[in-house]
Amino acid sequence: MFARRPFRPPPFADPGAVLFARTRRQLTLWYMAILVCTLALFGLLLYFGVRQVLFASVDRGLTAITRQSENISHFTKEIECPPAIPLPAAPVGFEGVCFAADGTIQRVYKSGSGLPDLADTALFRRAVQNGPLFDTINGGSTFGPVRRVATPIRSEDGQTLYGVIVVGVSVRTETAALTVLLVALLIAGTVMLVAAGFGGRILANRALAPARLAFERQQTFLADAAHELRTPLTLLRADAEVLARGREHLAPDDVELLEDIIAEAGAMGNLLTTLLTVARLDAGNTLLEHDLVNLAEVAATVARRIQSYAAAQDVALSLHIPAPVHVLGDRALLEQLALILVDNAVKYNRVDGMVTVTALREGEQAVLRVQDTGIGIAADHLRHLGERFYRVDTARSRETGGAGLGLSIGREIAARHGGTLHFTSIAGEGTTATLYLRAVTVPPRPTDTITP
Repeated sequence: MFARRPFRPPPFADPGAVLFARTRRQLTLWYMAILVCTLALFGLLLYFGVRQVLFASVDRGLTAITRQSENISHFTKEIECPPAIPLPAAPVGFEGVCFAADGTIQRVYKSGSGLPDLADTALFRRAVQNGPLFDTINGGSTFGPVRRVATPIRSEDGQTLYGVIVVGVSVRTETAALTVLLVALLIAGTVMLVAAGFGGRILANRALAPARLAFERQQTFLADAAHELRTPLTLLRADAEVLARGREHLAPDDVELLEDIIAEAGAMGNLLTTLLTVARLDAGNTLLEHDLVNLAEVAATVARRIQSYAAAQDVALSLHIPAPVHVLGDRALLEQLALILVDNAVKYNRVDGMVTVTALREGEQAVLRVQDTGIGIAADHLRHLGERFYRVDTARSRETGGAGLGLSIGREIAARHGGTLHFTSIAGEGTTATLYLRAVTVPPRPTDTITP
């Protein structure tokens, strides 16, 4: 018959499922975030605690060397560096440098470890100014990190500087132990984080179970109540209309009461029909047909249906449908969506206003656009359009019979067809509602004509 690319609208996700999925995801992320913060704090405390213990042991050994050097009489009397550092107090593989008071190197102490040169004039100056100073330097791939201590040697009264002894030792073993600890913490943290993700999802599901049950019961109650109330309301309106036929036999006040009853019963009937539609969409009980639908014909049909109402509101209706635009979907639901958009455009327009309905194709998308010259919507309200029972102007919505459910139904119909519904508006100038659906390519046929 015609060539077209296969198109299957994505499965419709009802608002309840989307709401609970989003909440479950947020709760799981919160659980994981709390665990990550706890693990990070614990890991940092453990890592730096172990580091402090390991380096403190090395620092104590280096400090012991310099203290024994201070007690060498030859060093203090002749103001010369000691010829050797007492080995019993030195850690294995240490190296040392002794600076004179003027900063020149007098002696170098080697223990055969082959550590790099520890002489550093900047370190000498900092030690003279600040006292004993510890730091760690890079000894290269052979020795790894090297821990140094620079200790100034002074007279007993502290006024005379005799020199500065710098002693260092490789802390490669301690650094390797810290690396192993860090890797173990990262692996354990990753495993616990994955476990927290699964555990958090289970906890979130259990926490949301009562809320989900209450939500499902609310949906069931809404559908049942709307269904059960439609019959008595229909009977009430029918009885009132029968009585109103004999209005010539009734008092004027009674006639007004009957007209109010008929109007309110009609408004409540429309509200119940809308609530029932919402409940069915939420429950997924509305069967979605996958027929080839000409969106231009849908726009023309809706325009004809609402022409009388628009004329009664002193609003002009204009159609712009340059060519057929085909989509796959349910014609009845698409007409309902188009009717919602056009009805709102007429309802919230100005006297002598204009509503323009456009159906066209833009690339791979079929577009239905409804533009009005009405009162417009402020930016603060625009982002809430489509929320259930949300009304921009509650007073005017009451006058026009709005319940704040039409655009919500429209968004869900669009979603079930794999499309989107967007709104743009300028307060005081008008609003534009645009429906985007995936277009289907159909060879042109002579029968594809549109009657505005």
